[in-house]
Parts: sequence; structure tokens; C-alpha cells
Amino acid sequence: MQTTQKSNRRVTIAVIIVIIAVAALAGGYYFLQPKPAPQLTKFSSGDSFATSEQFYLVETVGTQQGFWKQNGLDPQFVSFAGSAKLSQAIAANSVDIGLGIVGDLVSAKANGVPLKLLSVYITNSSWSVYVKGNGSIQSPKDLDGKKIGVTGVTGIAHIMGVTFAKYYGIKVQLVPLGGAPQNLAALESGQIDAFLQAASFPAPMVQTGELRVIAQMKNVLPSPWAEYGVFASDRLLQNNSDLARRYVKAVLQTVQYLDNNPNVAAGVYANATKASPDIAKQVVAKIDWWPAGNLDPNAFNNIVTLYKAGGDISANSTITMQDAYNGSFLPASSGAAAQVVLQVAAVYSWRSEGSNRVACAEAA
Repeated sequence: MQTTQKSNRRVTIAVIIVIIAVAALAGGYYFLQPKPAPQLTKFSSGDSFATSEQFYLVETVGTQQGFWKQNGLDPQFVSFAGSAKLSQAIAANSVDIGLGIVGDLVSAKANGVPLKLLSVYITNSSWSVYVKGNGSIQSPKDLDGKKIGVTGVTGIAHIMGVTFAKYYGIKVQLVPLGGAPQNLAALESGQIDAFLQAASFPAPMVQTGELRVIAQMKNVLPSPWAEYGVFASDRLLQNNSDLARRYVKAVLQTVQYLDNNPNVAAGVYANATKASPDIAKQVVAKIDWWPAGNLDPNAFNNIVTLYKAGGDISANSTITMQDAYNGSFLPASSGAAAQVVLQVAAVYSWRSEGSNRVACAEAA
């Protein structure tokens, strides 16, 4: 009897082993089969300047290195002629997500454009004040009573002009000319005495001595600062928040790669502008990439203060960081998210009892 039971058990075990083996082989066969590529989400991604390396480096390198694709995205990049045009497109539901100038986006929000800032990816400014290389202006004080070219009557260049004049205690006339080429032409013709611009366009002329920098705005603007970031419309955040999350992740992955590989960034810049390798390296070196992605509350306050002083945000505006920024779309692995967790943990630990409280607070 016992022999029969043992035999039955052996048969049962053997059958189970065969079933498991067959299942494993079938599963292995299934997983080894080529899978159809996941369908990528196509959408329009906006930015405010086609020629701004702070935008096209992220867009181009993200494509080249596959970060957009890794996150299931197929963005179609659309550039607008300045932040005002980008804000109009957001308000008209023509574009729902993209890259922009942080201060201009906060200003747009304060003025009723339905958007949120989701992350920051460049902090310090690369803008400077430029004058003729062989001209008589030798210092910022020499621009007292002079004309400075800016891109428009509102926006970051205008705000920087107001801030520059206040910082050095001078009076200047800001002349809106529409862009870097127009500023340069006006400087050469004597229509203006200086102009404000990011580093890219003037870099070759600074190297040859045609232009000279008399003030770097990173030394004039309050610190901390935040200059470029990711935005999304309220409509997108309500209807497709997952796309926003994947977009932010792809941007910050690209930014981390750019930060780690400046030679790649310089190569893309040189290819886009036909600049020399030396100039490309100089321009890229001035970009302060911020892979953590979070917006510093003090940077937000500094931005609002300057945009109110420049008139882009009403002096009576009550806009808060919570109104303009939603940091919940940052990847969980980002430094910003980790910092929030540590802060929450520290608060919780401080409220707990006994020796644990002291130990955890000290660790935090």
C-alpha cells in the first residue's frame, strides 16, 4: 500500500514538474518574441525663441539620445516669436506644454494665462549688457542717460533693463527693437548705446573685439534665480497629466545628460550656429543646468518682485508660488523630490517622542 502511495506521489510530482517546465518554456518563448514598439504620443511642444540654445539643446539632444522616445513621447517642436506670442498660443489652446522663460511664464500666469510651471531646468542667467568694443562706454555708469536696446516692451529683457538701471543707480531709455540682429544693427548705426542679450548671439563678436561686455546680469539679478523651465496648460494638467509627468522626466533626463556631457552640447550648438568649437564651448559653459528641477521659493519671490518693479506684474497682484508652480510632476528620484521627503521626515521626527526625535532631527 505504502509503495503504491509513494509511486502515486512520484507520478504526481513528475506531472507537476512537466507542467512547470512546459509553462516555463512557453513563457520564455513568449517573452523572446519581438514585441511591437509602443505607440508614441504625438503632441506640440512650444518654446519662445527658435534660436535660443537653452531651448533647442534640450529639444535636439533629447531626440538624439532617445529620452523623448524612452518616455513614450514624439514631440513636434514649435517656436514662437517671443514669450508674449507663446502666452497667446497657450491661452488660445494652440499649445499645451513646452519650454519657456520662468519669469515670463510667472508673469503670464499672474495676468490670467491658464498655465502652471512644472519644473526649472536652468537657474542663473547668461544675459549681459553689450556695447561697442571700440566705443567710449567703459562701465555701467557711463550708460546714464543713454539708450539700451531690448527685445520688447515687456518680458525678460525689459525686466533686466529696469533691474540693471536700478542696480547701478542710473537712468536709461529702454528701446524695444524686436531681437538680437535688430539690436546689433541699431548699435552699429548709433540708434542705441548698448543692448541686453543672452550669450549666444554676441559671443563671436565679443571674441573678435567688435562687442564688449560691461555687465553680466548674473551679478546684477538677485540670488537665487530661475531662468528657464517647463510649463503646461491647465487644460493639459486636467485632461492628460501623465503626458506632463513624462515630459518633465524626459526634459530633466536630457538636462542631466547635457550637464554631464558639455562637449555634446557644444557640438550641437556649433552645428546649429556654425560657431567655432571655442565659442561653442564658451557659450555652453555659461548655461547653469539644473537637473533637480525644483523651483526655489526665494527665486520665485525674487522674480515676482522684479516683474512687479518692471510693470509686467501688477503691484497689487497677490500671486503665490502655489498659484504658478506645481512641483508634483518632478520624478521621484530627483534631488528635489528627495529633499521634500527629507524635510517632511525631519518635521515628523521632530514631533515624535524620546531619543528618536533627537537622533532623527540631527540626521536631517
